[in-house]
Amino acid sequence: MGTGNHTQEARSQVRREKSLDVLVAVPNRPLMTLQTGNITEKGVYLLAGNRPLPEIGSEVVLTLEAFLLSSEAAAMRARVVHKTSKGMGVELLGPVI
Repeated sequence: MGTGNHTQEARSQVRREKSLDVLVAVPNRPLMTLQTGNITEKGVYLLAGNRPLPEIGSEVVLTLEAFLLSSEAAAMRARVVHKTSKGMGVELLGPVI
């Protein structure tokens, strides 16, 4: 699997180990539910299990399952910046408008 370009700044972010269910929408693919491995202010690492992941550079939409029944906006645009056999790192780009 390939890796994306990471800057020291991105790697120095405080990582919070947190397990949350996230719905991941990838264009032209079925919706996936993945779990977070860790979360930073600028990104999320999602555990893949045995699911095929989008290519580095692909844009996806993340929605926290906990917010689906809420009136709060919870969808966030993200870009895949890193992939391993265990999952993918995504950079948060901003809310879906």
